[in-house]
Amino acid sequence: MRVMPLVRRRVLAGAWLIVTVPLGLWVFRGLTPPAPAMRVQIEEPFNHGVVSEAARLTVGGFRSTPKGFALEPQGQGEIEYRVRTAQPLTRWSAITLQWYGGETGIQSTVDLLDPGGPQRLLQNRSLAGTRLPLPESVAGGSEIALRFSARNTTGEMRLVLDKLVLQSWDGPPPSFPAAGWVGAIFLAVALGFAGLMAHPKRAALVGLLLTLALVLRYANVSRVAMAPLDPDAQGYRAYAQSLTWTGPQGFYSAGFGEREPLYPAIVKLALWLFGDADLSLRLLSAILSVGVVSLGYRLGRALLGTTWGLGAGLFLSVSVPAIIESGRGLRVELETLLLTGAAWLLLGTQGSLPWHRAILAGVVGGGLLLTRFPYAPALLILFAVSAWWHRDLGRRLWRPLLVAVAIAAVLVLPHRLAMAARDGDAGYDVHRTLRWIANQEFQGQPGFPSPGAVIRDPYVGPRITLGQYYFGLHSAWEVLWRSLRGLGRAVLNLSPVGYVEEVRAVVGLGLGWVDLLVAGLGVIGLGALAVRRETRWIPVVLVLGLVHVAFVYDLDLPDYRFRMILQVMPLFAVAAAAGSRWVLDRMAMVLPGARWSVTRDHSLSTLASTGKSP
Repeated sequence: MRVMPLVRRRVLAGAWLIVTVPLGLWVFRGLTPPAPAMRVQIEEPFNHGVVSEAARLTVGGFRSTPKGFALEPQGQGEIEYRVRTAQPLTRWSAITLQWYGGETGIQSTVDLLDPGGPQRLLQNRSLAGTRLPLPESVAGGSEIALRFSARNTTGEMRLVLDKLVLQSWDGPPPSFPAAGWVGAIFLAVALGFAGLMAHPKRAALVGLLLTLALVLRYANVSRVAMAPLDPDAQGYRAYAQSLTWTGPQGFYSAGFGEREPLYPAIVKLALWLFGDADLSLRLLSAILSVGVVSLGYRLGRALLGTTWGLGAGLFLSVSVPAIIESGRGLRVELETLLLTGAAWLLLGTQGSLPWHRAILAGVVGGGLLLTRFPYAPALLILFAVSAWWHRDLGRRLWRPLLVAVAIAAVLVLPHRLAMAARDGDAGYDVHRTLRWIANQEFQGQPGFPSPGAVIRDPYVGPRITLGQYYFGLHSAWEVLWRSLRGLGRAVLNLSPVGYVEEVRAVVGLGLGWVDLLVAGLGVIGLGALAVRRETRWIPVVLVLGLVHVAFVYDLDLPDYRFRMILQVMPLFAVAAAAGSRWVLDRMAMVLPGARWSVTRDHSLSTLASTGKSP
């Protein structure tokens, strides 16, 4: 009897998975190898030119800024940095630099000032958080001296030295499985699952897309694995270690400072799964980032068809800002999944709001508020927009929508009440964050702490409310203008390259034009989506996801250029895909005798109205 092709394919796919899954688990067992003991770790952000007490600086020609040291137009300078360590350095010592000496128009060198003579470490090369091993000659010494020299040949002020971290270990840094091995195993497993699907070819393409995303993110994690975590990520790890689910440090205890409890709880699970190490947070961010790529593909496929869904997924997969952020151990990827997921559940189906979608939207919305509470106004507006969106349903709408609102409220209220009881302020986290922002904006001015005091404690100062910050420290016109300007800048920075100079240093190509092209296509796509009722929610949610950070984004805070806006990148990726299709459609119409056409799986309106994916 002949075996049906579908059954045979699935049997073979199952057999393939039986082989590849155990092999993958064997390879992945080494993802979090034990790290040697840290003997020395000194971090110097160089904000406002301030260094640690053990360090001495000699600066000539450079200008100190809130971000670090910069050079004036056509200027040159030299910095000599010396630091004495509490313990002798070992042969396994390294520095991690945020150094932009290889950017266009910058000529630079970095030298180690050894007793035996200077040793050249870098010349005309940038380092964006990459570990640079030091010569073994530093072993046994308790002082290290570095000389940074640079010349700015451009007509604008350029940031050159942003951050330095000195580390020394008692043994060699651990080695990690090669990114190629990790990608090959993941792809093998993905192809096995593709064989079980009803549409194996499409599933295989998605597997390739996710493999690319995983390899790029894992390579980035391996690059920064031994560097110290961001202070915020260190806080998440500390909160996760202290979280006990119930009791004084329980999930709803509000015992995590200004942080909401969901991400520390997920970090706790990651520490249990991967091991109690900093690397576990980086792996968690990378995995969530791959999930963002999958979500972007699915959203694009639902609205535009498979081909353009793959295009949106590819945008997210190779996005350099998304790759860099995915190695930091922060919560932005979780925010992205929850914000986009809640919006899709509430607005993604035209003419219906099934109970299961409403209930899930309430759970996801509550999770969003337990990840970052400032999304509360945006979430309330989403519920209101959903009511207007589905107004034709009449009474059939209100019950599921009210249940969704109630679920979100029930999930978040215990945390707010606990915060009120513990800190005397149900909005303690919001007001504390506003104090941090005000200190960053006005430090050194009358009534505000000095830059040195802000470096020691970024939250120093009395409580400040939303009204006091926005309308007590700024005029209404300033709030409006800077919010609009910040919103525009945020949209233009939703780019696939972003780190143009750093990418140029690696690949030798200037790709700034790619960002301009994608930004233009994204804006066109937002317009194309906005004119159709079925897809209008995409630009609406994109604006809602940015509006609460737009004013602050215009402040150009250090290290926040992409971190504050990546939560809407899946929506912008879909818009860029829609803009690409719109342009190709118009080109096909105006070019007589064109032999190519735009691939369409279904019409935009049909897909959006049914909520189904091709």
